[in-house]
Amino acid sequence: MASPSASTETTEAPPGPSEPSYGALLSQLRTTCPTPLLPPSKAHTPSLTSVIASLALHPTLEAALHMLNHDLVSAHFLVRHMQAPPAYEGMLLHAILHRIEGDYDNARVWYRDVSRSDVFRHAWGEPRDGDDDEGGNQGGNDDSDEDENVDDDGKKDNDRDLDKVVTFLSRVQRLKQTGASQNHPSSHPKPPPQSIPTTAPSPSPAAAAASPSQCQSPAADEHTHLISHLTSQSQRELDRVIGWCDKKFGHEPWLDASDAWVRPSDKIRKIGQDMVTGGAGFRKF
Repeated sequence: MASPSASTETTEAPPGPSEPSYGALLSQLRTTCPTPLLPPSKAHTPSLTSVIASLALHPTLEAALHMLNHDLVSAHFLVRHMQAPPAYEGMLLHAILHRIEGDYDNARVWYRDVSRSDVFRHAWGEPRDGDDDEGGNQGGNDDSDEDENVDDDGKKDNDRDLDKVVTFLSRVQRLKQTGASQNHPSSHPKPPPQSIPTTAPSPSPAAAAASPSQCQSPAADEHTHLISHLTSQSQRELDRVIGWCDKKFGHEPWLDASDAWVRPSDKIRKIGQDMVTGGAGFRKF
């Protein structure tokens, strides 16, 4: 007969798979998801939304991971709580988010609002003495131009950096207007047909059997190169913002993220309300 103690014993279920660490998840997203340049149709991996949230990261890092996963809705929920100084990191992410959404006019406003901040200089400027490639030099104050250099045209560092962003935005906007797709080269719009002399010889059997990628016109090659170049710029920007936020806030759990929230100005709050309920914005919730 079994003893009473034996009859009440239970077998513990084996532990389930552990959640990935911040570093492992960041590496996974960078490897499997192209950094968004044009508006994605949906989250790349919907199941990662809850995984990212479970890490309880600082809201800037959580929003950035959602953006890497193409989950713009989750990212926007977070950055809308960080739309005024001193939350410059959240404001810059807000600019990037509008740019990815294709809301370029709104993106330009947000970029301009943060163009004098240290995180913007780190994302778009040239490295300064004491900077590293990820977190930069975070000893200075935001919204200050005391240490800026002035070029021969009288432009300060932040003005030149903002010019670079404006040029980048314009190129991305023109690309989107062509109907290009970032992730599927086969769906990129075809360039205008090249004029072909009527006396051109027929292609050889070997040429006819060549793959389409080997037969692309110079215009198609240039178009593909443009997408690759702009995607690299998008990736560099987001990577540098992530590195900055990681160094500034760390990636340990923030059990109370309320310290990261800021109260928006009446103007920003009114704009946000009009976007949500008045149909005045690109997004309609």
